[in-house]
Amino acid sequence: MQRERVQDQYPWTWEIPLAVACGALVLVVAACQLGRSVANWFAGAGWLWPSPDKLVTSVPGLLTGDAAAGLSGVHHVASAAALWWWLTVVGLLTIMASSLACVWALR
Repeated sequence: MQRERVQDQYPWTWEIPLAVACGALVLVVAACQLGRSVANWFAGAGWLWPSPDKLVTSVPGLLTGDAAAGLSGVHHVASAAALWWWLTVVGLLTIMASSLACVWALR
């Protein structure tokens, strides 16, 4: 392929970096919620997902180790260590999958 000779006629303005930043933010929030759900599932609390209005607002609580942040009526949740472990695992898998998708898209 001759990608070096192709000229891009569209100038890079603020819209593309903003779209990438918004997409990354959505991916981070989804990865945090998925990591919490997996941690609670392995702790025996079942698969728990917060209501849509608490998806973003519960992320700071998750990062402090509260596996019940944004959930209502939950008594038995994962410990803080288990939550951080699963957040790390899901975060690394998300980074790996995103990197592979970017490489695939560029080729």
